[in-house]
Amino acid sequence: MQLVEVHKEIHAQQTNILKAFYVDLLLPLESNLEKDTKVVAGEHKRFLQQHKSHHDSYQKALSMCKKQKKRTRSSLFTIGKDVKQLHAMEDEKKKLDGFCDQSLKQAITQERRRYGFVLERQCSLAKHYLAYHTKFLVNYEGKKNLSPKHI
Repeated sequence: MQLVEVHKEIHAQQTNILKAFYVDLLLPLESNLEKDTKVVAGEHKRFLQQHKSHHDSYQKALSMCKKQKKRTRSSLFTIGKDVKQLHAMEDEKKKLDGFCDQSLKQAITQERRRYGFVLERQCSLAKHYLAYHTKFLVNYEGKKNLSPKHI
């Protein structure tokens, strides 16, 4: 009779762990995945638009610098304009690089947040497993000490 009771307890605890897996991991993961997919798609679109804008302004400054170089071949008095165009091009390049750096940092932060969420859920599930094994270890030790010793 004890064997049946122990088996029922084990089955009930395994059912609880399976429910915890579904409630603690799968449901939140699915809902976050749907939400994050929409957020990432929007962020990607925004990034592409802003990157195109920064890249276009850089390309414009670069072409102006090239045009100024062609013009200065014929005239020695336009060195100041050359320097001005070169600085404008460098500023646009710095803006583009800064935008890319900032975007990468944001992407890494979001990725870290997502991995942290999964890790938190896995820890919650591991606590359920730990409780399961601890309960049955204590139960086993208790029954082991109560069993009669044969001589």
